[in-house]
Amino acid sequence: MKLFEATKIKVKPTLLPKAYRNWIEFMPSDAQWTMGVAGKPGAGKSSWLLKLSAILSKHGRVLYSNFEEDVAGGTLQQKIRDMKIITSFPWCKTRVEFLENEKWTELVKRLNTGKYKYCIIDSVSKIKARGKLKTEEVLSLKHQFPKVSLIFVYHYRKDGKGFKGESDYEHEHDYFIEIERGGDAKFIKNRFKTKKTLANQTINVFKD
Repeated sequence: MKLFEATKIKVKPTLLPKAYRNWIEFMPSDAQWTMGVAGKPGAGKSSWLLKLSAILSKHGRVLYSNFEEDVAGGTLQQKIRDMKIITSFPWCKTRVEFLENEKWTELVKRLNTGKYKYCIIDSVSKIKARGKLKTEEVLSLKHQFPKVSLIFVYHYRKDGKGFKGESDYEHEHDYFIEIERGGDAKFIKNRFKTKKTLANQTINVFKD
């Protein structure tokens, strides 16, 4: 393919709420993308992922692989209420599904149904421990399911200096977001960034 031919290929954007459109700027709708998310405990990762799941579910079903928090434990329900997820994004009620059987084999089985356009892995550390897997095996989901866009959550080290042995994998993702205490989310990497994106690098996951 020649250079001028490549410029004629149109990639459809995902329609996002204005605040997210200004922040992320561009997210392909018909092509796979991957995202890494990292942050210290309590920074708001799970709360934001629930909100992002709801936003994305307008464009396709979302499988939320909740290896960090059991649905029966009550914390996810509390976050859904606190973030006003259902009232803000009413279409998400039947389009976001949790993985009730917290096993790697069950995750793969569900993705094999072809029902889902998006999948959140919360978190890489937990799913590795549950399935006795390596990081490369978890990330291989993007090759196994090229029609599914994937979000991978990483644990921070206790000393707060980077995330547990995973910082070498930033390059694997189209987007990499760090969430700081207080809920400020900022880009470490955005493959689609422009000057406009750089002017809107931070968004608060609780306020917007």
